[in-house]
Amino acid sequence: MSTHATATITANIGQKHDTQKFEGGRRLASMSVCVNRRYMQGGQKVEAADWYKIQTNNPALIDLIEGCAVGERLSITGALSLKEFTRKDKTKGMSVEIWADRIYYVDGKRDDSKSEGEQKAPATHDMDDHIPF
Repeated sequence: MSTHATATITANIGQKHDTQKFEGGRRLASMSVCVNRRYMQGGQKVEAADWYKIQTNNPALIDLIEGCAVGERLSITGALSLKEFTRKDKTKGMSVEIWADRIYYVDGKRDDSKSEGEQKAPATHDMDDHIPF
């Protein structure tokens, strides 16, 4: 059994999703989401944006993601992964990825049969299930 850090964020979709297809019908969906933060620092209001890459190979979550639009607010829970990378200017950077286990529509605008905020795709992602790339 593997161990992993789990995170839950509430964020707005910042970029249209991308779905890759592999042999055997498997799919991998990814999208970028943004968490906007506001705080006071030295008496000044500061606004900051944290970006996260959301990924899943769960068919139910992929279908849900494919129905999302830029700007929609989601609550996302999943395994947290930090990746170091090198930018074009040779400086180091860090990206934050979440392998989604659950995604909820925060504004509850989907599926009129559910009460506000309850629309979800209750699915899990096994971290031992590797993506073929």
